Order: sequence, then structure tokens, then C-alpha cells
Amino acid sequence: MLALAFLLALLLVIPNSKAVNSNRLILGPISANISEKDRTYNPRDNFCRLLSISSAILESNTETRKLVIDGGMSKYRFTYKGKDIEVLELNGYTLVIDLLHDFDVASPPYLQMTPRPTEVPLVNRGCIWWDSTQRYIYSQGGHFYDSWGYNESLFHVDQANVPPYSFWRYDTQDSKWLKMDPHGDTVERSLAGAKLSVPQHNLSFYIMGEYSSTTGGSKAYPPGYNLTQPGMIVYDHTTNIIKNVSLQNTYGFNEGFFHGQAQHLQVGGQKGLLLSIFGEKYPLQKYFSDDYNGQQSSFKNIMLYDIANERWYNQTATFFNDELPEPRTRFCSVLVQDSTTRNWEYVNCFWDITALDHALTDVESLWIYGGQGVAERRDTSPGVDGIWVLTMPAFLWVKITDPVGTHRRGHTCHAVGSQLIVIGGSRPDGEVTLQEDECENNLLKIFDMNNPSWQTSFNASTTYNQPNIIRSRASAFSSPLSGWTSTALADIFKYNPPTATTTATTTATTTATQSPVPPKGLSPGSKIAIGVSVSLGISLFIGLACFFFRRRLFARNVGDAGDAPSTADTSAPNANDQPVSPVLVTHSDNSVGELPANSRKQSEEKAEMEAAV
Repeated sequence: MLALAFLLALLLVIPNSKAVNSNRLILGPISANISEKDRTYNPRDNFCRLLSISSAILESNTETRKLVIDGGMSKYRFTYKGKDIEVLELNGYTLVIDLLHDFDVASPPYLQMTPRPTEVPLVNRGCIWWDSTQRYIYSQGGHFYDSWGYNESLFHVDQANVPPYSFWRYDTQDSKWLKMDPHGDTVERSLAGAKLSVPQHNLSFYIMGEYSSTTGGSKAYPPGYNLTQPGMIVYDHTTNIIKNVSLQNTYGFNEGFFHGQAQHLQVGGQKGLLLSIFGEKYPLQKYFSDDYNGQQSSFKNIMLYDIANERWYNQTATFFNDELPEPRTRFCSVLVQDSTTRNWEYVNCFWDITALDHALTDVESLWIYGGQGVAERRDTSPGVDGIWVLTMPAFLWVKITDPVGTHRRGHTCHAVGSQLIVIGGSRPDGEVTLQEDECENNLLKIFDMNNPSWQTSFNASTTYNQPNIIRSRASAFSSPLSGWTSTALADIFKYNPPTATTTATTTATTTATQSPVPPKGLSPGSKIAIGVSVSLGISLFIGLACFFFRRRLFARNVGDAGDAPSTADTSAPNANDQPVSPVLVTHSDNSVGELPANSRKQSEEKAEMEAAV
């Protein structure tokens, strides 16, 4: 009878499930009749899947290096009353893993696995920040997931009861949560924005994202529809002041971006740049169905924000042949730097001789991995292959072959030395539902960026060196092959502050600027005249050679940049889509948003799907 009950429950919970093996039981804890006291499963001992998480690495000199994982949803392998069950559950643990020592990926060294207090919101696709102390993480944003199986969790929040925005801090030393009370602007909870922290300046950022009925807030968002978030949240950890900067009103954005990634480029002499790329976009103030993706956002357009001067730039990236990353969403990214790279053009192809002291610029590379395509409907979105690298300051995309070709979305990743650490994730919606996806053996995956390949262990003391495929294609260029879209942006990348100079760079620069020993018998004036003439002649010759070499290489090997943004210092280019006849939806506060004209059809399809489930 017990076996029959489990089978009936499975049929009720997973209707018409062709991807589920008949021997697998995939249930929420209530459907599995697991009492609260018996829900002893956890990510360390019962791991099957973990996705839509937030994560950060906290590093304090050479004393500690911790990977912190929070939020999201899990699937656990759990044996209960003689039955093997894959339990669908929200992730009620904050995990801390030691990255200071080597380990096997099959057995990561957990330092903490802290149960979450019920008063601390448990969200998916949320935001983790960190500060200069490298002790705390700060949790804000995200949404309350509401789907079958997961809605049986103790942490589940019904859409009608979504709480207002709150901001929490977790102490990785005493494993305790504290509710924060920041001063400043009013902030609404949103999901899928691009988030990052710049601890050396004690600032954190959350760029755009989307609102929905699962994020809550002062507006009554129609169930099943999302609205892009037009702002950038800036939090100052020193002053405890939070700002909500409207990118629409302040910078003229007319599109909202979401499901993106952001990284900090430590260039220029001030606070550096924020680099952000997004998978999806949609016109501001217009709703789109949750069952549908937004519009594709091209990876040819790189959005950059000057922190110190509060200014946005848009730089066009180029690519070899057809090696532009296909549009994707729910991917991850890391930024790595090869400070030992000696690029011939960096030293010798500057026209301004006075810039030679700063000409040997570190090469920075943005690596992106995984994600799913941006099909019209999310449940038909396929996976995408390959690992891609945007090398800067050339702003050139290079494809790195993924030897395994695994499709993954809803994961996060970080770089430690030469290693890309990938945490969690699942296969794309177009391949299998997240509930039905098969179990994995390991929470972490390690990819060696020096010699592109997947590894079975983590090495705590590696150093990143640019792979040959990137070096051979991009290391000869100190500026974008398509040209800078702004002279101000070019100046930021041209200046390399002395504080960022490494030992290797200093040595190379000093060697390049040393004067040869002059022959005997020449007067000081003659020596100077000869030195200047020779320097100018060599610089002119090499400069011309570089110019013609770049033109030839660009013409032969680089694909059409296409979709180039305006050279004005603005945000992403305006949408060229045809206007959509709107159906107006009035909020409870009488504010108005626009639903697409085909929203009725989408609503009917959504209702049919929900009825089937």
C-alpha cells in the first residue's frame, strides 16, 4: 500500500512527465509525507542539485579564503521509510567552503552549513554583496519561488504574502544573521540583476533586473508578468547609505536589462569601471509574460560605468570569423588578469612617447560559461556550448572549446588563480524541467583556464596565465579593433596607475625605457640630439608598421561588428522594434504599465499550463 501511495503521489505531482524514469520518485516534502522533524537532508550529505543561488568569495590576505553559497533551491537524494526519493526543497542552508587548501571536488571542505532562520527571506536569483572586512555577506533582492514541489517547503512564501523589501547581513565568523537598516532611498526587491561589490572602495552595486508578483513591493504586479527594473542600486558599506539611481531618468535608458553579469575593471586612476553584459532586455514600462523570454541582448555591446565620475559608456566588441557568443541568458562570468603578459604593441605602438611609462598594461579577460538560448518561450530555450573570453583592452571575443560540452544554467562561478569554479546549476528549460533533471555527483566543478580542461581537484595555489589561443589572437592590441566609442573611455584604459603595477610589469617597463651607453667623444648635446632623433625615428617607423598591420588583420580576420552603438557616451542603444499596441493594466496605486497586445493569448496558454499541472 505504501508503494502504491508513493506512485500515486508521483503521478499527481509530475503529470505527463516523459523525462522521468519510472523508478525515480521526485516529490516535494509534503507529497512524500516527510514530517518536519524528519527533513534532515542537507546539501553536503544528500546533494543532488543546487541552482539559482547567490555566491561570493571572501579573502583576507593569506589567512582565509572562503566560498559562501546562499539561497536558491535544492534537490536532495533522500531515503525515507525504505524509499529513495529526490526531494524538491528550497535551500535552507548558508554554506561556507574552504578555498585556502587543495581538495577533491567530490569532497569539498565545508566550514559551515548554517540552517536559515525562518525570518530571513529565502530567495532565488538574489544578490550577495560583501565589504572590505571580508567577513560579512549582505543579502538583498531575489524572488520567492512558487512552483510545484518547491511550494511545499517550510520556506515557501505564497505570492499573496510576499514580504516587503529587507536587507540582511550574515557573519561568517559567528554564523549569525542581522537585519540591516540602511539610510537613503526607497528600494524595491527585484531579481536577475547584475550584482557585484568593490571592496577596496566599500561599495556595492545591483544593476537593473526585473519586478514580478514574486518580488512583492508597493505595486500589485499582475501574476505571471514581469516588468524591467530601470535603476541601479548603490550601497555604501562605510556610511550605510543606499541609493536607487534611475537609469531611465538620469541617463536616458529606454530599455531594461536582466539576467546579466557585472565585473569590476581596476583601470584608470580612480575607482575603475563596472563592466556589465546582459542576456535579455525589454522596453521599460512594458510587461512581458513570465513564460516568455525577453528580447535578445547582443554581446557585441559592452556596457561600462565609470564609478568615480558616474558616467556610462558603450563599447563595441569585435570577434574573429563567427566567434561571437550566441545570445544567452542565465550564464556566469569571471574576470581574470594576466599581469605577466608582455605585449609588443603595448610597449611599442603608442604614438605618445610620454605614455611609455604606462604602456605595459595588464591584460584582463572576462570569461563566460554556460547559460541557455533566448528562444521565444523559456521552455523551448536550448543549451549553449563553449566557453567564451572577452579580452581587454582589445575588446575581442575568443572562443574556448569546452571539452565536455555540458549545458548548464542557474549556476554561479568564480576564479581562483587559473581555476574557474562553477557552483550548481541545471540543464536548460528546453531540455528538461528543473524538477526532472537528473542528479549530479558534485556541487562544484573546476575548469583549468590555463590549459582549458575540466579537473577533478582544486589547487589553491595556481596563477592565471593567458592561454595561447587568446594570446595569439588578442595580445598584440592595446585598443579595440573597431575603435574606441569615446575618447574619454580610451583615456581611462590608457592610464595604468602605479599602484596597480606588478613586479613583473615594473621590471619590463624599466628595461624598455633605459638609455643605451653612448659612444665616447660625443658632447652631451650631441648625445641628446641623437637619442631624440633615433627615438622619434623608431617610434614613427614602428607606429606605421603597427597601423598597417592592424588594418590588414582587422580586414582579414575580424567579423563584422554589426549593431554598433552610437559613439555618444550613453547606455545601451535604443530599441528599433516596431511599436506594440498596448493593453493597459492599472495597478492598485493607479499606476499604469503596458501589457503586450498578445498578452491575452499568452495568459490563456499560461492558464492551460497551470491547469494541466
